Amino acid sequence: PLALAAPESRAAAARRSSQSKRQKSEMSILALLEADHAFVPLAMVVSTIGVVSLGSGVMAARKKFNVPYPNMYAVCIKDANGKPVSTCANPEDVDKFNCVQRGHQNALESHYSMLMLTAVGGILFPRAASAGLMSWTFGAVMYSKNYSNRGADKRNGGLALFKYLGLLTLLCLNLATSYQIYTK
Repeated sequence: PLALAAPESRAAAARRSSQSKRQKSEMSILALLEADHAFVPLAMVVSTIGVVSLGSGVMAARKKFNVPYPNMYAVCIKDANGKPVSTCANPEDVDKFNCVQRGHQNALESHYSMLMLTAVGGILFPRAASAGLMSWTFGAVMYSKNYSNRGADKRNGGLALFKYLGLLTLLCLNLATSYQIYTK
């Protein structure tokens, strides 16, 4: 004998309809993107790995200079007798640790802005936005290394200038994107 199929429940029909609409929506979004748009999320992932990896330098410096958690920065003050009291084992290491921490913190402070600038600029200029973010990331890593190894006065030297080239690129791309959207 033939078995009759149970009628589809309203909930199951609604789920199937919702999945179908979502698949169509996803396909239409992908249809709008060109292959070059794949560079944007790739650049964002590489940049995030680069910035997060700077944290390992802070952890190593924290161990080397004996700066305990939760202190974000090392501090040295003089007590009533004029004797230095520090969060580091050695008061002379305060600036050394703080230079490592500042280099990393500087990258963290502006990384999310760079990601947003890349996402918006990447709408119309995916390759250039990705290149801008990679330039900023390389420069931010070099800035951090300079800060850690050469001190605050020499943090912007050499290849760290790529950070500013990347920033300028992303700002210009965002202005161009804004202009093109407004004047279309």
